[in-house]
Amino acid sequence: MPLLNSHLIALDAKSSSSTFSSRKPPRNCQSCASLCLALPDHTLHTIMASMAPPNPGVGEYDQYWRLDTYDKWTKTKLLGAIRSSGLFVSRGLTKEALIAIKRRLDRGLLYYGDQRTSMDMLRKFVKARGISLPTPTTRKAIANVLMDADESRTFHGFQDLPTELREIIYEFYVDAFPEKLVCPTQPPLTRINKLIREEALPIFFKRVRFQLAFFYGQSSKDGSGEALGKVTFRPDFQTTAFLHQLSANPGQIVRKAAIDFGVTSIEGFRFSFSRVLVCAELSVRSKKKQVDKSVARVVWKANKDEELMANIGTELEKRLGGSKSSIKQMLKLEDIYAVRRAAEEGFFATYQKMGEWE
Repeated sequence: MPLLNSHLIALDAKSSSSTFSSRKPPRNCQSCASLCLALPDHTLHTIMASMAPPNPGVGEYDQYWRLDTYDKWTKTKLLGAIRSSGLFVSRGLTKEALIAIKRRLDRGLLYYGDQRTSMDMLRKFVKARGISLPTPTTRKAIANVLMDADESRTFHGFQDLPTELREIIYEFYVDAFPEKLVCPTQPPLTRINKLIREEALPIFFKRVRFQLAFFYGQSSKDGSGEALGKVTFRPDFQTTAFLHQLSANPGQIVRKAAIDFGVTSIEGFRFSFSRVLVCAELSVRSKKKQVDKSVARVVWKANKDEELMANIGTELEKRLGGSKSSIKQMLKLEDIYAVRRAAEEGFFATYQKMGEWE
């Protein structure tokens, strides 16, 4: 990966389409963003912003595309991760230096301080980039010049690439995100310009598994033993915002969703993962035009949990399976609400009194 990336860094706009068309983009989110998607300065800066460390001022929904801080990693763990990537670095480096190296690797960039990289190789990198050798010509000075050049690289030919290749690049970018995203913001890549937004945003919605949450708001008072009234699962604040977005954009293609159902006494806020009763997984198989459905217990081993999963599964089949109306290529808002109704019916069929699930 590093050698491929160092070669890509050295490309200029004159060699854009022919060179990129013959190479498979690296399977790395930040690598695709920083190399394959390197654009003119004003758009490159947008991409570079997507490599910032987590921002404590924003929620989980806007952290997924940012680099890890690695603050909680030990030096030993950092060193092991770096060496497992094929690099050889000194044990004497500080934790801050190791974090900087790890972030370069996360971005698909070459680390020029590898102790096995010869001065001759460093000079070749400088020549390939069209950079002047620093004075004095020391290993550290050359490495610093190359790293500075990495931060200011541009590639003006991205929009000249074939549409099919651009789509592959978008897919690699999206596939490097976490497996599930909690009601995420749209990634920075989709905010560059109108063309890239129109091409990349549908791929983001098609390939991401969205994590939603509905809660049953039990009374904070001890109501154990009281008969349950009508069971209603309500979305938390993040899910409400996501569903509103889907409602405003009915043509948005969503193919994967993981929907948690839990119990909480704090209405509206995302409940602890340990309070999730079950998770319903939906995945549209577009080629077969069908919805794969599953219900699983996540963490909390509640009373009658097997019965609860069976009851919800039965209700899901009634609402999303077995009829021609279920043949589809995307999940719609009505499908998510159908899952909620299935969970409500399954919950009510399993429990008749408050606290029976404890």
